[in-house]
Amino acid sequence: MGAQPRVLHLARRPATRTAREAAEVSIAAVCSSAGNTDATETTQYTEISRDLMLVPFEVGAKIKLNNIFFAQSKAYLRESSFSELNRLVKIMKDYPSVEIRLEGHTDNQGDPKLNMQLSVDRVETVKRYLVSKGIEKKRITTIGYGETKPGASNVKEETRKMNRRVEFVVVKK
Repeated sequence: MGAQPRVLHLARRPATRTAREAAEVSIAAVCSSAGNTDATETTQYTEISRDLMLVPFEVGAKIKLNNIFFAQSKAYLRESSFSELNRLVKIMKDYPSVEIRLEGHTDNQGDPKLNMQLSVDRVETVKRYLVSKGIEKKRITTIGYGETKPGASNVKEETRKMNRRVEFVVVKK
């Protein structure tokens, strides 16, 4: 994949990038911000400063969708997930040739067979949302991995929650 990911502060702008390169890198940055940002309890104006890992937007790039929230042990999307998913909708509308694979993951708590099915159901729910916003169904494939591909330790809840995630992989640009 060539290019190394770069970490930039939100306020900084790359000076020597073509418009297309900047757009392609920013696509990944929009979807791959550092950690979840849940502002549902915020009642007043707040500025949030984050460093972003900029992942080159190319075939094979894997990008975690932060801020995707489901009801516990369910495939029901919480409303707080919509802004993140709407960013993905915009990307897919701006780049109509892009095709993605949604990948679902769970932690290791509970029955492995149920976790596998839950991961499948959740990515199918995300796909249905994207399709409902005008993205062609054929541009999105899905796979659920259950607990088989942890991104962090399952020993403590603090790290286990990082395993409950949805990612997408660019399969065609």
